[in-house]
Amino acid sequence: MSNIYPLIDDVGGFPFPDFVSPDIFNNLYWQAYRGIIRLFDVRQNRGIKNLIYQLEESFQKKIDARLEITAYPQLVDMCAQFLKPIDDYEKEPFLIEPSKAKVIEVELLKDFAINYFEETGSKVKLKVCVTGPLELYQRKMGFAVYKDMAINLAKSAGEFVKNSIVNEKYMETAVISVDEPSIGLVDFTQINRDDITDILNQCFRVFDNMGNFDSQIHLHSLNAYDIALNIESLDVLTCEYASDQKNTIPRRELEKSDKFIRVGVSRTNIDSMISEKIDMGHNPRDFETEKGILSIIDSPERIQKRYKEAISLYGDRLKYVGPDCGLKSWNSQRVAFEVLDRTVKAIKAVRQQK
Repeated sequence: MSNIYPLIDDVGGFPFPDFVSPDIFNNLYWQAYRGIIRLFDVRQNRGIKNLIYQLEESFQKKIDARLEITAYPQLVDMCAQFLKPIDDYEKEPFLIEPSKAKVIEVELLKDFAINYFEETGSKVKLKVCVTGPLELYQRKMGFAVYKDMAINLAKSAGEFVKNSIVNEKYMETAVISVDEPSIGLVDFTQINRDDITDILNQCFRVFDNMGNFDSQIHLHSLNAYDIALNIESLDVLTCEYASDQKNTIPRRELEKSDKFIRVGVSRTNIDSMISEKIDMGHNPRDFETEKGILSIIDSPERIQKRYKEAISLYGDRLKYVGPDCGLKSWNSQRVAFEVLDRTVKAIKAVRQQK
């Protein structure tokens, strides 16, 4: 893997494979979950073998885009993925039994990584996305947050983090992202900013002395960046820059806190992108086909422009770049791959100019 910074990574969400029923996939997903925590060899189940195949095929598409850190394909709902196990295996309200906290994609991709290593000699550098406590609380209970309950969710998220750390010759957890896209965009009640920081610190505390990987907090907006800067074990803030070039933080604030940033340099907010095209006079039916959707992907020149802007803004505080969050909403994996592929090629082209 390149040691050139910023490294190119992605955000986990990815469209379902063609001709795959989300309902059937989700049913098999939870069968696989129950099998894994009971230490069964789930690969012997014919249906789960098909789920693993779909997961591996999705991951292969990301690998083919030549990302330097590759997030597991998050095909299931980002909150249900963690709330259902917490509900099913809680030892007290909102607090999961540690051995039951599994990101099963990490487990199911190990055979893929072994085969990939044997074929290429390269180790999979994995990014693991874990939905954060405030996002989980909001989905389950709403915006009135009771701190003690949220602290338990933070501890549960931390257990998922701990069980997702892999350091083997064929696969390594290189980044763990705690996803909190609502911070800075919604108003939580019953708690203040110090409480929010305490909740997040409880979650990120597990990163201490756990291995050689970076911790990210996945934010959409930097409106409340001061909260993230006060998270003690956080390395990297992230933001959606491609869709909003005003979404920035002063470099000096990162330097004072000794933190870094990930910047999205290609747009993924597909509904807004289509609306803008329609406002410009395009026929809405143009975007009902794959060809029409491909036409709205950012050009290499636009991606390069945003990448250069990010370098100018943050200098050596810019540690990761890639697409914004939102690829799961695109209509096919082929189109999502094109976004990834174009983003990687555009960034590497700028590197070569130096």
